[in-house]
Amino acid sequence: MKKIIFVLIGLILISFGPASKYKTPKSFVFIPSCNTIAFTNEVSVQAFFMAEKEVSNFEYRQFITALKKEKNDSLLAIATPDTTKWNLLGMLNSPMVDHYFNHPAYDNYPVVNVSKAGAELYCQWLTKELRTKYGEHINDVRLPTKHEWAAAAQGGNKNAIYSWGNNYMYNSKGCSYANYFEIGDQNVRRTTDGFEIVQDSTFSYNPVSNATEYTFTAPTESYAPNAFGLYNMCGNVSELTAESTAIGGHWYSPGYEIRITSEIESDEPSPFVGFRPVMSYVVLKK
Repeated sequence: MKKIIFVLIGLILISFGPASKYKTPKSFVFIPSCNTIAFTNEVSVQAFFMAEKEVSNFEYRQFITALKKEKNDSLLAIATPDTTKWNLLGMLNSPMVDHYFNHPAYDNYPVVNVSKAGAELYCQWLTKELRTKYGEHINDVRLPTKHEWAAAAQGGNKNAIYSWGNNYMYNSKGCSYANYFEIGDQNVRRTTDGFEIVQDSTFSYNPVSNATEYTFTAPTESYAPNAFGLYNMCGNVSELTAESTAIGGHWYSPGYEIRITSEIESDEPSPFVGFRPVMSYVVLKK
């Protein structure tokens, strides 16, 4: 396969791990330089830091509060989640519309219904916040490219299909590895008028129905983290990328669609889509 060298233009990234002399926000984990063969071609990805969890409602409300204090109505209009998107699939879902983003019971659940522009504004705000707290060595906070996201999700195993490193949907105790629409196994995907079984190299169909622990999203620190310490990289909410897609599947995806390489277009806010930022360092001249 053709090897593509993936370059982050304009960034001088320090390839130091957590032991670096520079302080790293505790909520970010170090992702070392690595290769991934996700999306067909082999790609080399430079080292970076990634948030260990999806951005939560509580974290995003802090950003909204800051915009309100600045009385920046134009940015506030872009950043505010469109909670009416919870009325999905023609259903009226008033409790989620009214409470999901604002009620403290959902503080630690992933923020959803945010536009890509809103997510990017959050990243810009967080860059300033982290620089104030940790120092000017923090270059930027931004949305990951899909290759960065895939490399992080694979946890050092460039052949991984799911973030937990194997092709099974349940552990030895019968517990699910992720929050998704459990109607069968990893070979079931949606069609325009139902579902179909995908008979590929991973085919192992077991047509059982399992009730998921969560009706919609799960808290951001649910299930076991992957080898890099990242939670919910597959399932729960699809996560925005720099390429205007969302990746990794979500709580309404069947098993086949929560693979690391599962992508959906994300051109508007959605109850299926959230995000997690990445961060890089720059070398500071003395």
